[in-house]
Amino acid sequence: MTDIFRDVDEAVRRERYLYLWRRYGPLSLGVLGCAVFLFGALFFWVQSARESRRDASLAFDKALGLKSAAPQLQALADLRGQDDLYGELALFHRAAILARAERRREALALYEALEKAEGVSQTLRDLAGIHAASLMVGIEDFAEIERRLAPSLQDGAPFIFSAKETLALAAIAAGKEERAYQIYKEISESDAAPPSMIERAKIMLSSSLKRPAPASLVPPKP
Repeated sequence: MTDIFRDVDEAVRRERYLYLWRRYGPLSLGVLGCAVFLFGALFFWVQSARESRRDASLAFDKALGLKSAAPQLQALADLRGQDDLYGELALFHRAAILARAERRREALALYEALEKAEGVSQTLRDLAGIHAASLMVGIEDFAEIERRLAPSLQDGAPFIFSAKETLALAAIAAGKEERAYQIYKEISESDAAPPSMIERAKIMLSSSLKRPAPASLVPPKP
């Protein structure tokens, strides 16, 4: 009698499993198939992205290894659109090459494009802004350069001392030697400034820069 009940119970279970399979089996297979497809697509995309970045890295290194400016500029320009990271770095280096070649306007245009580009890392944008401001020295007035450097002059900005040094050079070019002296003094007295920058600031302070008049000697405003 027990065997009969066991056989009936197993038969009921089989029928239930078959019913569940007929109802949900195709859906489960579809979900599993989609999951396998998505995993395969993701794996292919990751592999493709790795290969693309590797190729861009090799092309970038090859471009930097070129000796003359013209082919180097062309090789770096060819990297545009291949990879976001190396495309941005290529644009930055193109601007630097143009700046060294005294093609200031072209270099400034590239730095400004990089500074305003969507999706570019904030670090690279800050650097581009500082380099753009340095190329404006002697072209734009001091107030405009100071305005352009304002974000990088804020406390905690990663390149604050580079921005200050650029602003000091702009002050000298604009005949504002007292302002330049104050900036160099801030750099020289900072524990956070890079040693090479502190050394340059001290050299500038020991030059013939005009010092600000002591507060006690400043005539009162009428």
